[in-house]
Amino acid sequence: MLVPATLNVVGAPRIQAVPTSFNFGTVYTGYPSATTFQVFNNGTADLHISSVTTTDPSLTVELAPALALPLPPGGSQVFSLRWSPTSAGPLSANVDIHSDDPST
Repeated sequence: MLVPATLNVVGAPRIQAVPTSFNFGTVYTGYPSATTFQVFNNGTADLHISSVTTTDPSLTVELAPALALPLPPGGSQVFSLRWSPTSAGPLSANVDIHSDDPST
């Protein structure tokens, strides 16, 4: 007995950020500190990033170079992360990357 079947394969984006955490060390008020992180698309379809935000206004994301999206499979984008403390104390914040990755 033969049963006919049709298969439609659909790709999906898969986001990965490296590194997954940051330690700015000691930073003084009025003296910003910067680092970078990279976002990869390890999926099989274009990754669309709608925004990159932080949960603390003293922590900002700067695009380096200008936002070049969507990211194709195997593609990546570097972002700059800048902490400009306005008062003494530790920073505890998140960087939120909003995308169409179905698993996030």
